Amino acid sequence: MAQIGFWLRWSGRDFRDHWLQISVIAMILGLGIGAYAGLGSTTPWRIRNADQSYARLNMDDLRAQFTLGSYVDSVALILAANRIDHAAWIEAAEVRLTSTIFVRAGDDILVRGRLMGVDVADNGPHINALYINKGRGLTEADSGQNIAVLEYHFAHYYNLPPQGQ
Repeated sequence: MAQIGFWLRWSGRDFRDHWLQISVIAMILGLGIGAYAGLGSTTPWRIRNADQSYARLNMDDLRAQFTLGSYVDSVALILAANRIDHAAWIEAAEVRLTSTIFVRAGDDILVRGRLMGVDVADNGPHINALYINKGRGLTEADSGQNIAVLEYHFAHYYNLPPQGQ
């Protein structure tokens, strides 16, 4: 019992001498715990929101990318995907050609972009669908034409119009 009294007196003196440091440490701990609890509580919402977004746009679950300059026939690639373990789990597969391009953003400015081909047959693309914020999307009539959809943030950053050449 005497030791408890000693520790209480010692703690009281120490607190009086260092009250500012102890208060700041307590506030930092409180803020950290509050931020962790607050951000941690958004996890179920973030997961549910991501799942809904991926479902609406039919986002890919698996992507195969080849080295620059390589060539694989698209039919052979789809056939190879059908021979992997659990191929029955594959609901859809699409082959896309991607390439680096330069886009004119103003009179004298060229910016690096990425060109990605999509299959517009049967109201495609069926995987990684496009969300159109402004302008129009792609239709089957656009097949084989020089028509592109720009990513919204890219177009907004460089002040590119919704339509044009």
